[in-house]
Amino acid sequence: MKKRNILFGILILVAIILISGCIEQANDRSENSRAAVTEPKQDGQDCNADSECSSGVCDFIKQDGGECAPSSCTPGSQAQGISDVTFFCNQDNQWQKIKNISESCTYDYECFRKTGKDCPSCHPEDYRYSCKNSVCAEEKLQDECEKRGLKRILTKEESDNNRDGTCYPSMAQRQLFTVCAPCGNKVCDTELESKCNCPEDCE
Repeated sequence: MKKRNILFGILILVAIILISGCIEQANDRSENSRAAVTEPKQDGQDCNADSECSSGVCDFIKQDGGECAPSSCTPGSQAQGISDVTFFCNQDNQWQKIKNISESCTYDYECFRKTGKDCPSCHPEDYRYSCKNSVCAEEKLQDECEKRGLKRILTKEESDNNRDGTCYPSMAQRQLFTVCAPCGNKVCDTELESKCNCPEDCE
């Protein structure tokens, strides 16, 4: 009986030691995970993701980087987030996801606008964006080349980025360089056109 009580006591002591060890490890893990959580970045600090910023908006600068937009923004302003989501500043000085074409709106600035990052081959000035009849609308305008009876095409350098005739356009996150050319008239204008930027004229 005495041996059994001693053995029982030893088992209880071992169990207590094991349980306390587990609790201590769990506390250490909890403290480490809390330490790993970094404070959100403030206005103007460099960032690589919208989630890093206290405002929730990492305003795009180039490649996958930007700087944190202000937490309290100016109504009517817009910001291009890193994750290809554009934001506008609402009347409560808070960032809000931009509204797509055909969504309901109150102000023009609530509506999506193409940028060089969204569409490098597009030209933002060729489009008019507005809140028309309480709906976000996009209107294609006649570009400067069309007004002259020409066609806007990539420059020869932009359309052959590899410089080896493979016709691989630049993937840069910027508006691509273009030129107004008589592309489509069945005559290859060697100064402006090539098989890369105007295959219909140059073979």
